[in-house]
Amino acid sequence: MINDVFLDMDGVLVDFVSSALLALKEKYENQPQPEQFDIDAFMEAWPPGEASIPKLLHMTEDEFWDTLHKANGGCWWEQLRSYPWAGALVSAASQIGKVRILSSPSNHPSCYRGKKLHRDREFRALPLILCREKFLVAAPDRLLIDDNDRHVRRWRKHGGLAILFPRIWNANHEWKDAPMEYVATELEKIGQAS
Repeated sequence: MINDVFLDMDGVLVDFVSSALLALKEKYENQPQPEQFDIDAFMEAWPPGEASIPKLLHMTEDEFWDTLHKANGGCWWEQLRSYPWAGALVSAASQIGKVRILSSPSNHPSCYRGKKLHRDREFRALPLILCREKFLVAAPDRLLIDDNDRHVRRWRKHGGLAILFPRIWNANHEWKDAPMEYVATELEKIGQAS
């Protein structure tokens, strides 16, 4: 039986990628190859299973994160937009157990603050846990819904149940165009097994 459902923020509830590309486009729009920051073209060309945005943009990790942390006067994290399915996902997950947000923050203070402010604005009723090592929260009666292959693998290894939320950058990329369909089916299976 599942008592708790933990939803990831970036890539599951919140559109991290589009916001990151917009921030990078603003910084680099006068550089050669501005097409690499065209969101639709970038998403179309994304190699299935590749999780590193900096690698795809031929940037270092430091350049990537430094740009995001400085974007919008240091308020980049709080302005991220929720995906259109976020409310439906929270509702579906609440049929299984108590829903919480479990998000892995970057190592910058603006990230912690911004994620909390975003949660306060969009998901006020949901408790927020910020933890870089999500597997520390795993238990047999806990479900994680996350878009990160590594987080899902480690969660399962530590005894929890997990659903890999389909995105182009993970092993479930074949469902990238119907992520909620996939998750709803998986939640239904879990509900029937409980």
